[in-house]
Amino acid sequence: MFASERRTTCRRKLHLPLRFHRQNALAEDENGATSVNVSTSGVYFISSLSLSVGEKIEVSMKMPRKITGQKPSKRLFTGRVTHVDSQGAPPGFSRIGVHLLYYVLESGREQSCDVALQVRQ
Repeated sequence: MFASERRTTCRRKLHLPLRFHRQNALAEDENGATSVNVSTSGVYFISSLSLSVGEKIEVSMKMPRKITGQKPSKRLFTGRVTHVDSQGAPPGFSRIGVHLLYYVLESGREQSCDVALQVRQ
């Protein structure tokens, strides 16, 4: 029997550079990574930083037109870690899935990533 698929948006295998840190962390605590796949409401990457499911993080990355349908733009996302799995990752690293809740464009305008998400969590 197959596990229920919870994803509602199409994922694309894109290896985009990104920067991330725990919400409210100092700028020096920023970490770099490369995405494994990306959708309009989530990102999946590998990192050596130990994160916990439910933890809020901020992710900065340039979203391409093939994901947004708009001109590529650098965005600062606030997201919630949805899963952490070390299986298949290099020793000392984990695969991290993040649900992107909302973002701020370089212009400073805030947007929701998920049409169903009406209130910031």
